[in-house]
Amino acid sequence: MKSNNGWESIFESAECREVLAKVADLRKKDGPIYPSQKDVFRAFEDCPFEKVRVVILGQDPYARDRQAIGRAFAVPESTLVPPSLKNIFEEVRRAYPRGELPKPTLQSWAKQGVFLLNTALTVKDGCFNSHATIGWKEAVTIPTLKKLSNEREHPFWGAGREGRATRLASMIRVRWRCFIAAVGVNLTCCGSKSYGIAQGRHYS
Repeated sequence: MKSNNGWESIFESAECREVLAKVADLRKKDGPIYPSQKDVFRAFEDCPFEKVRVVILGQDPYARDRQAIGRAFAVPESTLVPPSLKNIFEEVRRAYPRGELPKPTLQSWAKQGVFLLNTALTVKDGCFNSHATIGWKEAVTIPTLKKLSNEREHPFWGAGREGRATRLASMIRVRWRCFIAAVGVNLTCCGSKSYGIAQGRHYS
């Protein structure tokens, strides 16, 4: 992790170091954990604090081999697009019928300030939400979103269980926009062109 990207207060905390130690131990005991260690903080490496313009919050990384790359919802180009990412692309297509969709890595979005953060940054192979209670939310996710909301307001989209995501949004006083899931999006998002922000410059 670069030491001058604005996230130092998050990664230098004792709470973050404690969770990292837990994950290192789990990698030895539980077998494969995704994403790889080098990609765990990829969302932060992609988006220095001052560059963040939009927050998209996922539940946890994809729990299958060769899917999770450290950006919420993103997958390698060699992988089939998962249902949740398809739903996001459908909303983008509604907002920009003639626009070009990004590659499934979502790298172009990340480079333009779309912060693709998961609530839990790791997951056990084949076990969705398996690391939800090891401390990621308390050590990294909530402090990160509080830091963002204290500085300036960001549009915020979320995934996971809708009630949980809504409570988290209200806790940190961010502007909640919609709920995304593999089975679809809620009515506040579907067809609302919620992804058409910043004059469309994020989504190319």
